[in-house]
Parts: sequence; C-alpha cells; structure tokens
Amino acid sequence: MGREMPSASVVVCTRNRWKMLGGCLASLAQQSLDALEMIVVDNGSTDETLARLDTWSRAGSGRVVVSEPAAGLSRARNRGLDAAHGDVVLFLDDDAVAPPSWAFAHVEAYRHEDVVAVGGPIVLAFPDGRPAWAGPELEHWWSALNDGDDPQPFPPDKGPYGANMSVRRSVALSAGGFSVSLGRIGASLLSSEEADLFERVRGHGTLWYEPAAIIAHKVTRERLRPAWLLRRGLAQGRTNARREGVLKGLALRNRCVAIATVAFQDIPPVSCKWLLDPRARGQVLNDLCRRGGHVSWAAEHLYQRMRTVAG
Repeated sequence: MGREMPSASVVVCTRNRWKMLGGCLASLAQQSLDALEMIVVDNGSTDETLARLDTWSRAGSGRVVVSEPAAGLSRARNRGLDAAHGDVVLFLDDDAVAPPSWAFAHVEAYRHEDVVAVGGPIVLAFPDGRPAWAGPELEHWWSALNDGDDPQPFPPDKGPYGANMSVRRSVALSAGGFSVSLGRIGASLLSSEEADLFERVRGHGTLWYEPAAIIAHKVTRERLRPAWLLRRGLAQGRTNARREGVLKGLALRNRCVAIATVAFQDIPPVSCKWLLDPRARGQVLNDLCRRGGHVSWAAEHLYQRMRTVAG
C-alpha cells in the first residue's frame, strides 16, 4: 500500500442545467478532502449557467471554470482531464450529489499503488416522484450501480460508471482519454465512453469498487418517460456496435439473423401484457428497450459497413 494520499481534482461537465448543477456544486463544497480542486467544464451553455459559474468561481479557492465549446460529453471530459492538476481526477455528473466523505473515499483507494481507477455505488433519487411502473428492472438505464458492501476489484466485464468515477490522470491521458465517437452529444443518448476508456486503462492496473464512495443520481422528469427509455435502448445498441468496430461477411449476416430472431419474437404477447397488466409495464418496457437496442445494433453495423464499402 502506498503511503501518501495523491492530490485530486474533481470535474463536473455541464450544459444549460444550472438548476441541477447548483445542487451538485453545493455538495462538493462540503467535501472533507483537503485541497480538492473543483473544475466545471461548460459545454456551450446559453442559459444563466456561465453567469452563475462566474459568481461560484469567485466564492472560494480551488474553483475553476473552463470552456469546451464543441458539443459532446467526451470532449468536455477530455477538457477536464487536460485542465486538472491533481494526480487523480474524479468525475461527478451535474445531476448528482455527493456526501461529504465521497471524494476522500475515492482518493483513499489510490493508496494501493496498483489501483488506476475507482467507482462507487450510484443510488437513484426521484425529485419529481417515482412512477409506479418504474421498477428496479429499469434502474440500469438510469445508471444505478450496486456491487455490494465490500471493497474489491471490479470483475473483468465491469467497471465504474461515468456518474461516479475517478482515474489516475497520467494513465487516462496515456490511454488517449475518452473517445469522442461515444458519449452524449446534444440530444443523442450514445454512451459507454467511460467503459471504452476503462477497457484501455485496465491493462495498467486494477479497477477498484469502493462502496464508501456513494452518490445520489437524480432521475429527472424527462427521463421518466417511456419514449426516453426507448431512445436510451436504441442508443445503447448503436453504442455497442460502434465499440465493436466493423463486422464483415458471414459474421455480420449471422449476427443480424440472430438479433432479428431475438428482437421480433413474441411481440403480440408482450403488447398484450403492457395493456392488460399495469404492474408488469416496467418489465415490458425494459424488454422493449433491449429489443430496440438489438435492432439499432444491427442497423448501425450495416450503416458502418456501407460507409466502409463506399469509402
């Protein structure tokens, strides 16, 4: 175990969401970790955010505001990585709040010298109320995460979620940062830019799950609409296809046939279940999101294949 606590910066990326951001920044102001640099990356806000951030930055030391005018969460996160001075960079979403011990719990884990990234639990908060149909089977679409009460390495197929993560800055930069072909851009719900980064980072050391580094992630009204969840499922399929690269020939054809079989089977019973059993609507919606993801996965692969052939 290393002896010294590394220095730390926390990065929050935002765009036109001051009402959410204010609560996030208030929680960061209460952190118990000394000398925590706080960086807000404004990703092209046109509302009151910039004026509010100017006031915020003057209200205390270690508060930095930087701009990334090119839209995209990955671009904003890369800008935060570049601007940070800490050995460890923590990322917190602008619609999340962290208890006072959050940053300390993240950074304390890096006393283990082989740890290169840390993630903690994400519990969901519903400021506008939680609909009866929004059952636990849907929580993964809103980035809920709970891997138990024991600190431990993440398994090979998992890693920290973007709403609550940290990484050694030098390792993240040497791995190339966040891919700008992934992550939210405007209304697009593409995702998994953090999973892509951690896949590249994993070869440098251990990805650590720290249960003490817990946050609350707010699920806002627009994300509680079935249409948003269906869009989220479609975007996840496109995301997965982009991460896989271009499939060719029989591999693409066989995967598309398998996807179509899964996506379109039993559609009438699923529709009837939605109409006749309100208690099952969360399960049905989760199923439809996954099916939509399968379809958009195939469509994205075909699109990328056509672009490759045309090019």
